[in-house]
Amino acid sequence: MNILYYLDYFPKISESFILNEIYYLIQQGHQVAVFSLNKPETNLNHEELNDIEVDLLYAKQPSTKSLTSILTKSLFDSRPLYEAEFDHFKHRVGTRFLAKQFLDFTDSLEYEIDHIHTHFARWNKLPAARVADAIGASSSMTTHAYDLYASPNEEALKTTCDAFDSVLTISKYNERFINVEIDPDADVEVVRMGIRTEKFRPTETTDEPRLLTIARFVEKKGIEYALYAVADCVDEYPELEYRIIGSGPRRECYEKIITEEGIEEHVTFLGSVSDEQLIDELNRACAFLLPCVVAKDGDRDGIPVVLMEAMAMETPPVTTGISGIPELIQDSENGYLCDGRSVSGLAEAVIECIRTQNKPKRIPEQARETIISQFETQVVGKQLEEIFQE
Repeated sequence: MNILYYLDYFPKISESFILNEIYYLIQQGHQVAVFSLNKPETNLNHEELNDIEVDLLYAKQPSTKSLTSILTKSLFDSRPLYEAEFDHFKHRVGTRFLAKQFLDFTDSLEYEIDHIHTHFARWNKLPAARVADAIGASSSMTTHAYDLYASPNEEALKTTCDAFDSVLTISKYNERFINVEIDPDADVEVVRMGIRTEKFRPTETTDEPRLLTIARFVEKKGIEYALYAVADCVDEYPELEYRIIGSGPRRECYEKIITEEGIEEHVTFLGSVSDEQLIDELNRACAFLLPCVVAKDGDRDGIPVVLMEAMAMETPPVTTGISGIPELIQDSENGYLCDGRSVSGLAEAVIECIRTQNKPKRIPEQARETIISQFETQVVGKQLEEIFQE
């Protein structure tokens, strides 16, 4: 098949699951092209990216001249590209502008596109469906969490979902939300995000009381509660070390908590790291801490891929039972689920991980087995491939 991805960013460090999809499809012999609305925010060095070749185009930003052309000329040579069903003038013009570039890109390729796929249900994804209709290709869209729950416009969500031939989502939790809140008639199929377990493979056993978090510094990650939990644990484990990979707008808030709790010697911010260092950090941690919460604007995680990576490394996850996370983790079976914003619950789970790190590895081994059987790229990629072919 010839498959065209329509994306916000490519590649993006927090969306490795998209790169995994594309990697799998290319390995199966499919031709894949990518149209990206934005260039990557940082220079990335992903093994998967180095191993593949894709036809790639980054969208141009609109100018006064280009927008004038959109409003005054026929763009699509009488092909049946639909108008966007949005009242907001900016969205209507923006959709036409992106659709024109996207259509030109499909025309420039040396092969005909069979299927167009995109991620995240936002108004700027409508061109993917409209161009698919215009060139006679099928289309699909995967919804995640931010696009559904962060201050959602339900009418725009329904319009966007209805435009695609297939709507996919990453969890049963999302499926229920779409069918209840967005479109009771929507035919939604659950397709998990996946990781490559051959990349995330444990190579050593640690006896250090070390915790790890990998996350953007935003409200829904709940890192504040992780810091308070660490502060509750350091009296019993004075050698406890908490290492945090990531960046974001809440860094100053975290630093204030660290100072107030007097845990400066226990917390280290690592910023961005290479794939090699990330795997080493997961290897050496006795627990992976990600106490997700529902943010004030409704935003929340779906099923964080970073939890899958930790589990594949046999690093027990300590997290919360929000959104689709219980579809990945069963409490005390392959990880630990705590109540949202429960500092005492997090601290108890952390202490349990420290106490049992040198004992038989039932939970770590079951964690990896869960990923291999249900969230491996080969498993979810095959499901996605079959949907595209249908």
